[in-house]
Amino acid sequence: LGWILLVFAPSWRYTPSIVLGIAFVYALLYVLLLASIEQSAVPEGSGFASLEEVARLFSYRPAVFAGWVHYISFDLLAGRFIVLDAQQHGIPHLAIVWTIPLTLLFGPAGLVSYIAVRSLWSLFSGKGKDKSD
Repeated sequence: LGWILLVFAPSWRYTPSIVLGIAFVYALLYVLLLASIEQSAVPEGSGFASLEEVARLFSYRPAVFAGWVHYISFDLLAGRFIVLDAQQHGIPHLAIVWTIPLTLLFGPAGLVSYIAVRSLWSLFSGKGKDKSD
């Protein structure tokens, strides 16, 4: 629902709040999943200090699920930022809407694409300045 609102109803007054609420629910689920993971069941040598440790951690299905929920929440927040920032800078939705599914599927690639669009919009239109200025 959050992604649909960001693409098809970006100017609806409730879109930012609904999307934030959905992201919050996923973030809360993430915290609960982390708390429920049995440390004794996590593969030995798992961790975040190296790629090898992360690969071992992600061989444990509950950790993969928690990671997936983390991505869902964080990418949705990035999509929300893109839509709100574009509105604040006066960038037409049609100019940035393609970055929303890119953010859903590839996270940082969508955010970087949006930043490139915003920079080009500012450079070529002179309209990229913050509306609050």
